[in-house]
Amino acid sequence: MAMGFFGARVAVAAPQVLVLNPGNTEARLHARSALTDIDDSFAGVSGRLQYDLDRQTCHVNLTMDVGSLKVGSAVMKQVMLSGIMLDSDAHPTMRYVGECRPRIVGGEVHSQLVGTLTMRGEGASCHV
Repeated sequence: MAMGFFGARVAVAAPQVLVLNPGNTEARLHARSALTDIDDSFAGVSGRLQYDLDRQTCHVNLTMDVGSLKVGSAVMKQVMLSGIMLDSDAHPTMRYVGECRPRIVGGEVHSQLVGTLTMRGEGASCHV
């Protein structure tokens, strides 16, 4: 509790933590090549989302098991996991770490997730 105007007690919401798992989280992969577009997801995900509704902020730390990539065909999965693409033998996980950045658009709060996606051992800035 915090003190507000005229000594009234005001409830302050504490930051909340949500454990991310396959039951409540979906991590999708979109890849475009000269031959085809690939839209698939990872079955193995884990991490944490900490959020503060009062401040409209959050922090996410999500790990994806590269070998759990769900792809339509066994041949395509083999290509995707090979050293040509995701290289799951050398890099068995991908990781996303980011922060929510609230902004006002048309009088409403909108959040953008800004962070770093690390795949194949290399990190790159990413905005969602």
